[in-house]
Amino acid sequence: MRRKSLCLVIVLVCAAPAAAEDTLQLLAMERLDRVDVEAVAPRKPQFERSSSTASRTDTPLRDLPQSVAVVTQQQIEERADHSLNEVLQRVGGVSVTMGEGRRDQVAIRGFSALYDQLWDGVRNDAPYYRDLANVAAVEVLKGPAAALYGRGSSGGIVNLVTKKPLFDAPLRESALGLGAYGWRRGSLDVGATASDTVAWRANVAAESGGSFRDHYTLQRQLAAPALDWRYGADGELLLQAELLRDRRTPDRGITGLGARPAPVSIGTSYGDPLGDHLDTDAAQLKAVWQQGLGADWRLRSTLAWFDVDSDFSNTYATRPSADGLRVERGQYDAATVQGSRSGQFELLGALGRGALRQQLLFGAELGWQDKTTQRHTGSAPTLDLFAPDLSQRPSYSGVLAADSDFSGRVLGLYVQDQIDLGAQWKALAGLRWDRLHQRQDDLLRPTLAPLQRTDTATSPRLGLVWQPSAAHAVYVSASRSFQPSGEGLALAANNADLEPETSALLETGYKGDWFDGRLGASAAVFRLERDHIKTADPNDPTRLIPVGQQLTRGAELGLQGRVGARWKLDLALTWLDAAITRSTGVSNGVALQGRRPANVAPRSASLWSSLDLDAGLTLALGAVASAVRYSANDNLVALPGYVRLDGALIWRRGADEFALNLKNLGDTRYYESAHTTHQIMPGAPRTAYVTWRRDWP
Repeated sequence: MRRKSLCLVIVLVCAAPAAAEDTLQLLAMERLDRVDVEAVAPRKPQFERSSSTASRTDTPLRDLPQSVAVVTQQQIEERADHSLNEVLQRVGGVSVTMGEGRRDQVAIRGFSALYDQLWDGVRNDAPYYRDLANVAAVEVLKGPAAALYGRGSSGGIVNLVTKKPLFDAPLRESALGLGAYGWRRGSLDVGATASDTVAWRANVAAESGGSFRDHYTLQRQLAAPALDWRYGADGELLLQAELLRDRRTPDRGITGLGARPAPVSIGTSYGDPLGDHLDTDAAQLKAVWQQGLGADWRLRSTLAWFDVDSDFSNTYATRPSADGLRVERGQYDAATVQGSRSGQFELLGALGRGALRQQLLFGAELGWQDKTTQRHTGSAPTLDLFAPDLSQRPSYSGVLAADSDFSGRVLGLYVQDQIDLGAQWKALAGLRWDRLHQRQDDLLRPTLAPLQRTDTATSPRLGLVWQPSAAHAVYVSASRSFQPSGEGLALAANNADLEPETSALLETGYKGDWFDGRLGASAAVFRLERDHIKTADPNDPTRLIPVGQQLTRGAELGLQGRVGARWKLDLALTWLDAAITRSTGVSNGVALQGRRPANVAPRSASLWSSLDLDAGLTLALGAVASAVRYSANDNLVALPGYVRLDGALIWRRGADEFALNLKNLGDTRYYESAHTTHQIMPGAPRTAYVTWRRDWP
């Protein structure tokens, strides 16, 4: 991995404890709050009532004119979610997808969010599987977010909020878990103050195991140190690093047969157990500097460095034979190195007093991204569809199919104004201007001229909130975003001359607190449209033309919090009317216009309900439900609707916590997601996990 030595040096520096307890006073109410850096108590809130993702300021969810979902560390642990996709499948409006068996991938409100992933508000769009050991919360901003974050973000963004050093008390938490198919995981979360102004924290984790899927293995390790230095009257420097080593078997599931998934065992694999592998090394470094400028203004600068190396070899089903008895297979290798360097420079301030107040944000972003890709293709023998003999290994052509070098440079300027208009009205206005230059060199054919293009775009955002009382709010908002050609850092001859795709959102909704703030309720109705989508030219199938359109109209309902002293509830209901409204594309002989986007269900729901009993016991029951979805945009293979029940029994005694989690209590056969018509991932059968956690004194 590039610059591995540099990463190790920085990790050692960050992990070294250096000095002791917080001496800063809390800012007065009229002062601007610290955001994205300062930890809040309690350490593991059950539910979160504020977010920094939607506004880049620490704003109550009730004051934001847009839908935001926050999943806390406590919720992740209680549900025994072991991956980001597991966390997100419980969020209203989010659909998980297979991601080629090599990455986290979801769709938000019917639109892919593959490249809309953030790390504490900084773009981290490399395709790989992230670990949750260093995650304090997962925030999902639904709808376009380009006014703050730039390109992409049609359906929304996913932001991972990391764990920060604490100044209130020493931290020593450990966890050990065992589960089905040899799953094992251990983690350690430690931190302390070393002086009046310095605190440190370190998270480490290791995980290994198999799966209900044949020949699947996983091994991963993570280390994430952090150092927080508070100096002077109002200055702060936060240093963070995260190193991930992930070794697993890529898995693309089973094939479709007819209009349904093939009737084979859910463990059936069509891969190459001796050759298939996914090796990922990811390094992330971040420095956040904040400096107060008097009572109401603050400077914030964030410098981030990402580097992800991936070596991917995969054998997969492409289609059944004409008689439905055998399955055809493909194979390819891909070696990718993707790097990112970015700087965000922001000035935050407050103006006004009393009824009329403004919270202002001025920002600039500079970013550099590079990606090199080498790809080999090969062939694999056909197999018996129902009883595959995996000893028939792929044969490699030995010919390099692709070798490219991509570079991207972005300059973004943005401004945002959050305005209190008296006691009952709040407004939010934002605007961002972006300039993005992309270049791709074909190293396989160096005589060809590089593919290049430069795009500029302006992304506005407006929202209005009416609060008839302090506990309730009604809002309306509108926003726009753009996605240039070369999504995924890959320009091609058929897209390099096309203008960016654009998205527009109209949304209205309600947010409120009930039962003295113990229970939060939300509802939203929206219309989200994406235009100028690249689609095949009917007169020349080698060309793309920007005439496609996709529309999602939907509604979301959520309840989260406590009902009474002992009962906790987290409910999400979603209705999505999503369709490809205009397209010239054809897939498997089917015109795509009028079809439903892949993996998007018209109705879905999730529930997690827990009851605190006597003697330190908690009993929890949850459900994930989905209506029929399709494996691909051609809608030829349907994934049946399902209801999956989960449960947990948790016992807390002193500093110890013991948890038994049962997933898919009814042993329901269902299909979690798909990548294509013939790459469908079955859901796991009934599985059990046991976890011991301890907060060491």
